[in-house]
Amino acid sequence: MSLSVTHVLIGLNVAAWLLNIAFGVDPLSPTPQDLFDWGASHVLANAEQPWRLLSSTFLHVGLLHLAVNMQALWVAGPIADAMLGRWQFLMIYLCAGVFGGLAAMVGAQPSTVLVGASGAVFGTMGAIAAGVFRHGDRLRQEVVASLKRLLWSFVAINLLIGFMLPGVSNSAHLGGLVSGFGLSYGLAAPGSPPHEIRLRGTLILGLALGLLWGFFHWLTISGASGR
Repeated sequence: MSLSVTHVLIGLNVAAWLLNIAFGVDPLSPTPQDLFDWGASHVLANAEQPWRLLSSTFLHVGLLHLAVNMQALWVAGPIADAMLGRWQFLMIYLCAGVFGGLAAMVGAQPSTVLVGASGAVFGTMGAIAAGVFRHGDRLRQEVVASLKRLLWSFVAINLLIGFMLPGVSNSAHLGGLVSGFGLSYGLAAPGSPPHEIRLRGTLILGLALGLLWGFFHWLTISGASGR
């Protein structure tokens, strides 16, 4: 049995948490400095170290944070993989994670430390929503109904948690959700000819990178002018 993209992503997230523990980071409540040292997104540091926007998506504020995100990925990942194919799913996951990280920076305090896979997981849900919206007529109605229940319940519960608990960024959630939906909407439909899948995938990747660069540039310029 070959490893799926979902298995690999969960494995990387868990491995990052275990590696943190091995080097003395508290497994349940790491400090902001610990997270920063391991590559957390940071409003000021990101301008010089943009790689933090990606590395931060594999870090979590303790075991509970990790478990919640990985459980959601375990459920949603195989569905998105089946709809998009493994490489397109991986592209959407990573791009949505970075978009979510950028969205979380909007209005954040300069010293804010940001971590977590929730933007990427919301992007995965956005990808599923795009698939249902575009290709729902190809699926059995009971499958469509089940997917809609999954999407609505996941989004509603997690946004509610974001409003109730301090330190949870609904900006990251919405940034991941919208980017995952928008980017996936332009991808080739399942079963399309391979050349169409490659062409659309390449164009969407180029669009995503361009938007990410523009968003990042705007945020860093805005942050510099606001200091």
